[in-house]
Amino acid sequence: MMRQLIRVSLFDATSENDFTLLEENGEYFVSFGDRTGTYAKFLRMLFKDDEIPQELLTGDMRANFFTLMKVASDQWNDGMKLDFLNDGTG
Repeated sequence: MMRQLIRVSLFDATSENDFTLLEENGEYFVSFGDRTGTYAKFLRMLFKDDEIPQELLTGDMRANFFTLMKVASDQWNDGMKLDFLNDGTG
């Protein structure tokens, strides 16, 4: 069963989009809109394969996801709301 770890909402005056980091058996996924895919696939949507920062693929995935979404928020000039849904311990 997938555990929700962190939800980030990016918003502006006209829309709001939720992105949720999920974990199942040590593998990470991102849910947004009506889609769910692996975290690595989500990164490939945002970067070319040779441009994916390796630090986003190792270490604390919740922190990495937050950092990634903060950069997106700044680049798109969106507001950002953060919800920790699970402390990662179970």
